[in-house]
Amino acid sequence: MADLHAAESATKGAVESGTNSKQTLAWTRFQQYIKHNKILEDPFLDKFDRYQQIKIISAFAHAIREGRFNNRRNSTLKSESCQATIDCMAQTFCLANRPDPRLDEDGKPSLFLHRQLRGCKKSDKPEKQQVALTGSIIKEIHKMAFTQLDKAMCLLFKGSFFFAMRSCKYLIVSGKNWTKFLTLQNIRFFSGRRELNHSNKNLHTVETVSITFEFQK
Repeated sequence: MADLHAAESATKGAVESGTNSKQTLAWTRFQQYIKHNKILEDPFLDKFDRYQQIKIISAFAHAIREGRFNNRRNSTLKSESCQATIDCMAQTFCLANRPDPRLDEDGKPSLFLHRQLRGCKKSDKPEKQQVALTGSIIKEIHKMAFTQLDKAMCLLFKGSFFFAMRSCKYLIVSGKNWTKFLTLQNIRFFSGRRELNHSNKNLHTVETVSITFEFQK
């Protein structure tokens, strides 16, 4: 039993706290839903066959879609929220050694549930477009660089545009943040195959700059 508890602790430690909280919230809402529908003392729907389970989960997804569990009533949630809630709820089933409720008896994803979520996605309101910094603007900035220093700064700017400005780099997120700030040791300068020290006065003439983002894919 000690080994089992250790394994469970290791499993929980491998998941971000934000993920755990989402899974807990999804499961709480599912329990509220089945209680409201008088499905008592059967949290994992063990008394229902697979077809009936999928129908119940489909109805739960519709309730999520209608925003019944939100403070703001009459607000339709996006399909991504429905999908994420169903996925988190299904994870709780699997952790309790129950079959994945999203699958049919043949072990394949439920076609009924898939079509429902796809229909929700098609009826989602389009994303509100925002003005973005395009690649053409980056290209114009590059044309304006004349000195070696300007060109070096422009290359670093392009590097930050494509890599550093991902959402996890400039947004405040809940839970533990594994993103590490860039430091001098993450930036390396090369002239050919020779690496130059940061104090070298000829850094602006190097041919290659290497930027390493730690804890990234």
